Amino acid sequence: MNTNPKRFQLTSGSTEEISLRQRVIRYLIVGAGGTVSYFVLVALLVEKMAVSPVPSVIIAYSVLTLYSYLASRRWVFNTSSKHLPTFSRFLVLLVVGFFLNTGIMYFATEILAQSYLWGLFGSVAIIPATNFTLSYFWVFK
Repeated sequence: MNTNPKRFQLTSGSTEEISLRQRVIRYLIVGAGGTVSYFVLVALLVEKMAVSPVPSVIIAYSVLTLYSYLASRRWVFNTSSKHLPTFSRFLVLLVVGFFLNTGIMYFATEILAQSYLWGLFGSVAIIPATNFTLSYFWVFK
């Protein structure tokens, strides 16, 4: 097991130092790739395969959850921890993100009586940073 959190194994016997800044950049790349893939997959399912929107979202979200977990585990955080406990923590993180996202939208629209766009901006500002922090210190430890 890799005990130095700053070491990133490229190939057997070869290592590269990876800084927190590099991890954040990789995290953002994985997130952006996942977002684009999610939109494309939903559009393909709805437009080309005639799957209704709700099942399309469920399918795409499930596929992208697995992509996000595997990319984060291997490329961003490079952990060799066991899959079951790590994936379980990852799923807990998704649930926390869901409730945080819902709470931010509720706060923006119901408490502050602002446009839902403020809730979206708040989510984009808060959730990725929260998810990265929890992933770094807890999920992929």
